[in-house]
Amino acid sequence: RQLHGQGLFPHYISQILETFGPGYQPASQVSEPGRTTIPIRPDVDNGQPPAAVGPVESLTNREVEVLALMAQGLSNKEIAAQLVITTGTVSQYSHIIYKKLEVKNRRQAVLKATELGILPHD
Repeated sequence: RQLHGQGLFPHYISQILETFGPGYQPASQVSEPGRTTIPIRPDVDNGQPPAAVGPVESLTNREVEVLALMAQGLSNKEIAAQLVITTGTVSQYSHIIYKKLEVKNRRQAVLKATELGILPHD
């Protein structure tokens, strides 16, 4: 419904919505405490369904906080001080974020999170 409202893949999304009916609520939209749904969108709207876009595991609210501070250019020590956690915990969050976003470093994580709409564009 959100993609349809944004005008992305209008024909394809309309078919999906018709298939599931008006009362359908996907599991990713069901609210879970401590979870943030990652909106997945294709980079280019060519009117076709996305071919290689797959599900990305949801980030917790705390992981999104760490990611947002990474995007501000803060070091692990600065993130730890701001969130009142250890640098080791920041490192653990970082590795979990990288795994969930399927990236290898902080720069890629911030870029992908921005592309997915997890972080705002600057």
